[in-house]
Amino acid sequence: LSRETSKISIERYRWLPEVNKPGKYHRFSNKLLRPPRTMKQFLFVLYALFATAIQGFAPSRQHQQRTVLRATDGEDPNEVIARRIIVKGDVQGGYYRSCVSNEAGKFRRLVGTMSPPDETDEAEIYVEGKRKMLDGFVRWCKKGDVGLNQQATVSEVKEEEPTGLFEDFFVKTH
Repeated sequence: LSRETSKISIERYRWLPEVNKPGKYHRFSNKLLRPPRTMKQFLFVLYALFATAIQGFAPSRQHQQRTVLRATDGEDPNEVIARRIIVKGDVQGGYYRSCVSNEAGKFRRLVGTMSPPDETDEAEIYVEGKRKMLDGFVRWCKKGDVGLNQQATVSEVKEEEPTGLFEDFFVKTH
């Protein structure tokens, strides 16, 4: 039975050029795996294995820089603050408004409102929340490229005192 099944499996994969050769095969590409023949190849394989093993243990440089920047900030990241953001560009469409609503309300758990749509190319966003979430939201607004072709620029960011009037983030679309 084993001879028949091995013949069937070889017949099934005969179109692969390396199937008829003895040895181990890679499970996705079906290429024949060969042991390293020279010391240079052996050292390269050993270095690759060592590098992948160490990579999970070493902290990344970006993470260290971020912690340094946050540590020197000196402000409480959980303090509740408020900002008024003036945005210009393609901000009157429903897609931009729904993206702002999702980013502020659902992802960052901020409360506030966005001005209703009008004929101008300007909108006003009032948000309240924790400092770290609100700073991330302001960075997201300054990024400016929302969707496929909506371009928006932040013209002004004003710091304000939180009022506590809002329970959620409200946006009126067309």
